[in-house]
Amino acid sequence: MEPCDFLLGNHVTTRSTRAPPELTRAWAAKIRNAEDIIRQRQDRSGALALAKAAAQLATKIGEPTPLRRSASVLESLGGEPSTIARIRRLAEKARRKTEQNQKGGEPAALFEAIGIVPEAARGTVFKYLDYESGPSHLRKVRNKALIACTSRTGSTLLCAHLQRIGLDAQEHFNLEHSVRDASFAGEARTIRDYGNRLGRVAVSNNWFVTKGALETLLFLSYLGEFPEHSAEWKIIYIRRRNVIRQAISMEIAEKTQQWHVGLSPTDIVGPNDYSFESLWKHLQYVFAANSQWERAFILLGLTPHRVFFEDFISNTRQEMRSVTKFLGIAPSQLTRPDDRPLLPVSQSTTLNDAWERRFRQDLANRLFPRRCLDST
Repeated sequence: MEPCDFLLGNHVTTRSTRAPPELTRAWAAKIRNAEDIIRQRQDRSGALALAKAAAQLATKIGEPTPLRRSASVLESLGGEPSTIARIRRLAEKARRKTEQNQKGGEPAALFEAIGIVPEAARGTVFKYLDYESGPSHLRKVRNKALIACTSRTGSTLLCAHLQRIGLDAQEHFNLEHSVRDASFAGEARTIRDYGNRLGRVAVSNNWFVTKGALETLLFLSYLGEFPEHSAEWKIIYIRRRNVIRQAISMEIAEKTQQWHVGLSPTDIVGPNDYSFESLWKHLQYVFAANSQWERAFILLGLTPHRVFFEDFISNTRQEMRSVTKFLGIAPSQLTRPDDRPLLPVSQSTTLNDAWERRFRQDLANRLFPRRCLDST
């Protein structure tokens, strides 16, 4: 029997008896150390000891994510199968309990009307956080703006310009960065905790400005901001006219993991890496996400300020004047503008041009095969 077996009973810590934050921090430290040892191919016995200790802490925490992650690490290290199975049963029990709690505050009708599956929404928002009802500190913030976007539309560049005039525009609801880090650090156990944290640390010049894809709308809906308080939000919708170029940019960024020039690429992409099928999937995502945003604006009674990537990069100053006018603020009201060069700059190269020409030709061949044959 493994040392953690005696802890694996049928109990799961409930929300009324929340484990203290230091317990979550201790678990996160041990599980990360175990994973680091695995990645570096070092002493597996040391990693196994850390994983067992993490599993013990996970059972005390009693939440799905620590339990599932501990089980996965134990399995990769060849831990006792019966122990791993019991941890996973506890994780499933905790997941069912959490899901029932989530449904109490779920705007399911809104999600379904937008075209979002409620189960998928829960799986996103509550991957690292639990549901907890009640308003968060964001309710007290008078000025709030959401930069609605899809990937590779220039939203990071827009945020950088807003930061230069004193607005802390960030991707605050990035699931695998901001949200996960706050959860593992013990700074947020529930979505309400996370909203409280943002209300404390993410407001600058009396403004809360966040950006993101549709997942951001899901988080804000569970926090009660949408649809209940939609009228209090300013929406800036940034998108591209040339969605083929957007799909190409997404493909290259995914392959290289270089989402802006400040990151070092993990791989080199060349002409032979072109794939019509992969670009087509990205294009379908863009079409679907743009449609969902438009439906959300209509259903929530929102009139967004629309910004196009192509206009923004060709006449940034004029576009920024338009954005700040829409927000109802003047740069003079905020902190002094920062004249340092902006980090986010265009990553487009001749490869993007070549792929666009090739994709358009391949698309024409598929849509109009007879026309293409007649022209040869």
